[in-house]
Amino acid sequence: DDNPMEGSIPTTIGRLTAMGSLSGSGCNLEGPIPTEMGLLTNMRQMWWNNNELTGHIPTELSKLTLMKTLQLENNNLNGTMPTEICELRSSDANFNFNLEMLSADCTGDGDGDGDVKCGCCTCCEAPCTI
Repeated sequence: DDNPMEGSIPTTIGRLTAMGSLSGSGCNLEGPIPTEMGLLTNMRQMWWNNNELTGHIPTELSKLTLMKTLQLENNNLNGTMPTEICELRSSDANFNFNLEMLSADCTGDGDGDGDVKCGCCTCCEAPCTI
């Protein structure tokens, strides 16, 4: 993605409330995913794959109820995918999934860097495509 971002994701990202799509894929981003991302309630697609992001996936991302794609694979995230995010994978009355693509590095038990325990992810190893 020839994206000029680098460093860490700023907490001020939460001010971009009108944005519907954002790619930070392959930008050598590092550090945690800010909880302020939960303020991006118009977001439908986010790609943060292929970086050096660390820590747990914030529960606040479950506030992004319009989200269709959330790609987090190929990072150094750990822990368990929050249940609240997994609930976005449930279908509506017409059996349409809200969150169609959810990816992370979920090939183990969530104990190590680059390992997220996720029973609801649609893809657990890069490359992930829709």
